[in-house]
Amino acid sequence: MKEISYHIAALLLLAIISICYNLNKKTPLLHNKCYLIYVTAVTLSSACAVFTDGISDLIGINVVKYALETIYHIFHAMCAPTALFYILSLRREFGDFSKAEKAFLIIPLVFVETLILTNPLTDYVFTVENMVYSREKGMFFLYAIAAYYFVYAAAYLIINRRDYQTSVIIAFCTLIAVMSAAVLIQMKFPLQRVENFAMALSALTILLVIQNPVSVIDTEYGIFNKNTLVSMLKYDFERKKKFYMMTIVIVDFEHYSKSLGNEFITNAVKQITKVLFEIGAQKIYSVNPGVLCVEFPSFSEINRKVSKLCEIFDRPWYCGTSSAMLSIRMCVVECPEDVNDTTTLINIISWFENNKESDKILYFSEVDNKSLVRASAIKSAVKKVVETGKFGISYRPVYSFDDDNLSYVESELYITDEVIGIISDAEFSAVAEKSGDMAKIGEAAFEKICRFINAGGLEDNNLSHIEVPFSVVQCVQNNMAERYLSILEKYGIEPSKICFKISEIVTDELHVIIEDYLNDLHKKGFLFCFDNFGAGKSEISSIYNLPFSYVKISDSVVSAALSNGKAAIMLESTLSLMMELGIKTIAGGVDGENSFRMLSNMNCQYAEGEFISGSFDKKSLSDYVKSFESPMVKGGMSE
Repeated sequence: MKEISYHIAALLLLAIISICYNLNKKTPLLHNKCYLIYVTAVTLSSACAVFTDGISDLIGINVVKYALETIYHIFHAMCAPTALFYILSLRREFGDFSKAEKAFLIIPLVFVETLILTNPLTDYVFTVENMVYSREKGMFFLYAIAAYYFVYAAAYLIINRRDYQTSVIIAFCTLIAVMSAAVLIQMKFPLQRVENFAMALSALTILLVIQNPVSVIDTEYGIFNKNTLVSMLKYDFERKKKFYMMTIVIVDFEHYSKSLGNEFITNAVKQITKVLFEIGAQKIYSVNPGVLCVEFPSFSEINRKVSKLCEIFDRPWYCGTSSAMLSIRMCVVECPEDVNDTTTLINIISWFENNKESDKILYFSEVDNKSLVRASAIKSAVKKVVETGKFGISYRPVYSFDDDNLSYVESELYITDEVIGIISDAEFSAVAEKSGDMAKIGEAAFEKICRFINAGGLEDNNLSHIEVPFSVVQCVQNNMAERYLSILEKYGIEPSKICFKISEIVTDELHVIIEDYLNDLHKKGFLFCFDNFGAGKSEISSIYNLPFSYVKISDSVVSAALSNGKAAIMLESTLSLMMELGIKTIAGGVDGENSFRMLSNMNCQYAEGEFISGSFDKKSLSDYVKSFESPMVKGGMSE
């Protein structure tokens, strides 16, 4: 009986792999299937080797040993090609290969398996006589074809290295080298049958290093992540592949996650992905929380799949004893007919995710994509601003009811784009915050504003201070306070000349995080204004927890108060409440005489809008201030 310790060691490793792999049920992605086939081939090859080299010798029947050797070679010959298929499956679907590529992959395997299966008739590969195994001339082809697949795998990894993480390339190249060394050892020393052990070791390494990596897979749901979507799309568009990309947005995903718990929503998403695979999804990607991208290969059945999904979401989803109705929005893009490049498709996905007013079922070919073109142009414009530092700042004076004069000025950032013209800070700031560029833009704007103050922009115009946009990104930047204070010191400006304008969205979501931070800035002398109060989910706790000196009432609240008596009562009550809290109030959107008259009869202290003034550059601001006419006189209210 030959030495079988390497085979037993291989089986032990494969048993560990099987247990670890099956602890979490995997989605039916191609690379998962290829990995299982590879592990199965190595397992069956190792099991046959144990019987061949161990038990058959005890039985002593030549035919039995011959049959076991044949079965061993059948599965053993499958190991190298299945390892290659696994490497390919991380990047491509098998259906993506051309006929020539499939031939290069399959014909060598068919050839070697044919040699093994016909060996009982030819004895061309090996013989077994009197229980003694001997290699024959045909064995050369088995090793040559194994070498062919190893070289194919190495070449493919090197050529397409940009589509794989460095760790994946290093791991695979190491495994190929180890398995090649094992083949060489076994060729020279036939009794040292170490090939199965080397392949089992490679399977374990793949499980630990490569299988379901964070760089490729969303480990929470077991599907591809956004990074993989980008790389896959790049490859698909290069090949001019035809496919449908369906973006599925789970409506109110964050609400369900908070109210029902992460376990419920995770289980629901896993159930959804299972259903998508069942109805023919080729690939599924987790793009953002509650946003899935699903690739369907079939053009003819997409309407049926959309209808099927609508039916499925008409019933509740269960997790344990909890259940909930989930609703979805779907956007279907035909590629490459509607879109023929990766960047545009990613922009469409982002646009649809954020466009909550869109239809429940949207076919992109039927969409007037002006808003998407604008969104894409804004992204490009923001990137250009970061590279060049070119952006504009306009100044809008704010009127004081108490002094019947202009009191201070509000700064507004804007970008001038060659294609779509002027982009306001309301449009580009959200994009810049999401890309992480707002901190850099904000700091550059702050320095420009300080230069404006240093040049007499406030003092010469008898204005007390200037409102400066303040983003959520800036709130959490390390050393931001020190950098801003050093800029003030550079231009000889007191912090009290700066009033940071914080949107209600920021305070609503992050006031707990930034409370200490803002209080510290307030102690240093900075002022703060709560912007757009009443427009969204404003938290009253933000008013008394954060150091606001001013609260700006939303344009929409002022507009509603003009035509709705109840809204007017709420507005007046809010103004009175703020006065009692010692917080000064500014009314936004004062665009006509009626709103100005209404606010002058309430406890409002400041107003801004088109009825007061427009936005100006530095020179125009000075000219306007000098020629300013009181709205009281303009509106016939001075008497």
